Amino acid sequence: MEKIYDSDIASDVSDMGFQSDKEPPKDKVMKKIKVQRLPLYRIYKRIIQIGSGLEKPAKYDEVQILLKQNCSEDASIEDLQGESPILKNLGLNDYGEWFDLSIETMKRNEVAIFSIEHLKENEHGNKVLDRVEYILAQLLNWTTIIDVDGDLNYMKKLIVKGDRLDRCSPHDEIQYHLTLSQSGKTYFEVTTEYPVMIPKSDPEANIEILNAISILQSFTLQKLIMMMKNNERTRFYVKFEKFIETENVFQRFSFSTQDDIEIEIAILSLLKVDDLYNDGSICKKFLKKGVSSAKPEPNSQVFISFELLEGQKLLHTTGAFHSTTENDDLTKLEVISVKPNVLSFYLDDYSCSKAMRKIIRAMKKDEESLIEVRSLDRIKYGWDFDIISKFNASLPLTFHIKMYTFTEGRNAFTMTIPEKISTATRKREVGITLIKNGDYSRASKIFKSLNDLFALGTHSEQDKKDISQHYKSSLLNSSLCLLKLERWSEVVSVVRKLLEIDPENSKGKLRMAFALFKLNEYEESKALLQQMIQSTTNDNDVVVESKALLGEIEKASTKYIKESKKV
Repeated sequence: MEKIYDSDIASDVSDMGFQSDKEPPKDKVMKKIKVQRLPLYRIYKRIIQIGSGLEKPAKYDEVQILLKQNCSEDASIEDLQGESPILKNLGLNDYGEWFDLSIETMKRNEVAIFSIEHLKENEHGNKVLDRVEYILAQLLNWTTIIDVDGDLNYMKKLIVKGDRLDRCSPHDEIQYHLTLSQSGKTYFEVTTEYPVMIPKSDPEANIEILNAISILQSFTLQKLIMMMKNNERTRFYVKFEKFIETENVFQRFSFSTQDDIEIEIAILSLLKVDDLYNDGSICKKFLKKGVSSAKPEPNSQVFISFELLEGQKLLHTTGAFHSTTENDDLTKLEVISVKPNVLSFYLDDYSCSKAMRKIIRAMKKDEESLIEVRSLDRIKYGWDFDIISKFNASLPLTFHIKMYTFTEGRNAFTMTIPEKISTATRKREVGITLIKNGDYSRASKIFKSLNDLFALGTHSEQDKKDISQHYKSSLLNSSLCLLKLERWSEVVSVVRKLLEIDPENSKGKLRMAFALFKLNEYEESKALLQQMIQSTTNDNDVVVESKALLGEIEKASTKYIKESKKV
């Protein structure tokens, strides 16, 4: 009786016998297992020699195999002797679907016999066996080939794997070798002698002379290089039609055929550059990667060494940089805090520029980097601004920074009361200095952070007493800064919080009354001032100021009413 191969018959269900991604048990090496079930044939596999590792080739990979077709069912490894290795791409060959499905199940150096049962339909319309074909194969090796966009326009053949996970990005600096050819004819070849920066692609770029720098404007090269890692060597195959359609640099060549364009690239060195603002104004080059993944918090205390350079000329330095040794771990606070020539500051003190804070917050412990500064738009104050201002230097400038370590950043919810008071004392001194220097904008940020520090978190009654004076001082200083900055609504908001904990605070009331006056809230302002004049707790100076302001408000209010009637 003929065996029926209909797909709904239970006996025709695949039984692999073992998981395909694991080494088969020794007692199942010679067992026949089903690889694939297709409408007109079935593929079975019997492993003769177990392969190595767990990896298997995938679609489009270039496989190197020994293959003997039309062999006997009991063929052995010896039957492959004398066969020449063949190179084929899975999914792009003339063997048919059985070849891809079979080879994709194999591991490196695996030997197997594949039984292909070709089916036909009998007079009843059922699928029955027509003939069996036996194929002996050994997978020697393969090269990974990736269909980059899933449309066969860009195929990537990995010749030498790259290092780590970092891939090339715009602004990175690379040394590379490139060959562009078609059908065995080389049209362009170049090797860089020194690192060059990868620019952002410009489709409208007008390239007159082709060299190692200008060709990086190529749309095609930009696309391909961005896929590559340091020390990687890859050959790309680009469909001719796609190349001509999108290329903006290499179109000048008179290609002889419409065969694929072959571009082989080797990344000889890669220096990662982090474009901090995505506009090329401030870029970071890693000289040494940091340890761990932690980075400073907004209120961390940091310990660094710093140098300012104009080209190769050293303009300023904090002193010789220290190196971590086995017996001298500079990432430990107790070690670095006693070292000379180390610059230490708190990030929330606004003692450095906005750009420097961003630079520092992007660094890890034991990291060393070069920061190329092409614009000073974000460096308007701070110790780094002061240093730059001393020299009549031209852009670009370079910051050489080594981050030794930093303290753990704590917030309002994790700080203890003593820590909050200590932080408030430190930052108040910074804020008062800024006020004396007339820098009310930065000072307002300092005191706002202190207001939030005391307002947030859960406090017991004793805690509230302990922080009361510090909180009131911060709110008063905050209201002064906002008053100077003419941010009237914020003045009112801050003083309302102050009056919740100190209802008779005369300075706060005067500032609030003035802010309400500026907001044209005349009635509320007058009521507040009249209350202060009538109060017996206020001293004579406060009463005098209140009466003077009340007089101004009366005049302004009268004028406002008259103008309103005219309208």
